Amino acid sequence: MSAIGAYASTLFALDLTGIMLILAAFAHVISIEERNLVAPELARLFRNGRNRLAILSLATAVSIAPQFWEWTLLGVPTRLYIWYLPLISYWVGRLVRPQSRTYRIS
Repeated sequence: MSAIGAYASTLFALDLTGIMLILAAFAHVISIEERNLVAPELARLFRNGRNRLAILSLATAVSIAPQFWEWTLLGVPTRLYIWYLPLISYWVGRLVRPQSRTYRIS
């Protein structure tokens, strides 16, 4: 891989990590029950989302390490598999608990 490709890959991982951290921070602010921004049932959903985003952002931050570009699985760098985790998490969550993605009280 070229030096430019490695640099761009690292910047993408930093960007993705930052986006998920910002979303986690927003979910945290919304989930604080003392502020009464949302109903308690919705606050629980936002806390779960915050925790999920924090874990996923940690995984993408770890993917910045150079060895995740060097290690491959089926000829694909493991870094790419790590980047698929947020997308997979979203769609699995939608399939398993669709109400958790609408943020409406059922």
